[in-house]
Amino acid sequence: MKLYQTFHTVIDDVDAHGRGTATAEGRILAVPFAFPGDEVDVRPAHREHGILVCELVALTHPSPWRVAPQCDHADRSGGCFWQSVAYEKQLEWKRMIAQMFFDAAGVFLTVPEIIPSTHLFEFRNKMEFAIGEGPKIGTKAPGKWWEIVDMDGCLLLSQESREVVRRVRAFLAQHRVPLWNARQHQGYARYLVIREGKFTHERMVTLITAPGALPGAEDLAALLHPLTTSLYHGINFSLSDTAFADTLTLLAGDPYLHEQVGALKLAISPNSFFQTNSFMIEKLMGAVEDLLQLSPREKLLDLYCGLGLFSLHYA
Repeated sequence: MKLYQTFHTVIDDVDAHGRGTATAEGRILAVPFAFPGDEVDVRPAHREHGILVCELVALTHPSPWRVAPQCDHADRSGGCFWQSVAYEKQLEWKRMIAQMFFDAAGVFLTVPEIIPSTHLFEFRNKMEFAIGEGPKIGTKAPGKWWEIVDMDGCLLLSQESREVVRRVRAFLAQHRVPLWNARQHQGYARYLVIREGKFTHERMVTLITAPGALPGAEDLAALLHPLTTSLYHGINFSLSDTAFADTLTLLAGDPYLHEQVGALKLAISPNSFFQTNSFMIEKLMGAVEDLLQLSPREKLLDLYCGLGLFSLHYA
């Protein structure tokens, strides 16, 4: 089997990355955007730990579990390609993948049924949009760290966040801000990070750049004022492709994004880790509590705790 030579196959499984898999000529194939039951034409693109990663050339016969995605970018973006699969099947496959990890680690545990999300869209409280020449603002294509799928926001965030993306795009063009080239590690504007308080209706926006003063910072603050409660300029001093700010300058608004989780009111900073589906956090804490079966005298260590969400809840 040669690289870049197109051939026909049938997808029969998914791997830990959510890619469709098949076997041909004794080789395991991984195909992003393909799903079990699909009949496809694929082209091997590169080798990855003994697996041939293939590009989907054509879908010749769709899987019975395929549905029409709500997002126009679902067939290209690395973030949401399972949108093309019926949600009940997504849950089944995700449970299977979780079981795969436990089995590989030698942990004898049966993964229970997954509790479905109460919201399928506009549930995320954080998105990281890469910025590149064009200007392009969007998510990375799967397996292509240098390629940005250009989009005006995301259906997983609120409608207002999509307007934020559009306004930031206009700001970058108006002020001729140099845009990041991931291959050459050159440019200035690198990431746009949007965080939202789903129950407080607050919104924090961070524009992450290479070192240097942000041109037109006051204009950006004025442009985003109706849509944000916090606006930051963050600087990433490294060449690593991450939406992390080594330094942060508050341009406008409150230093923190606030969110209400049950009886807890949390103050979230730009670099903090927080569970991304606000609508499911209480269900998550309840599920963990049921599994722990804690007694009043037991001590609980909350490691890698981010904001300390579980510690605060159980205290």
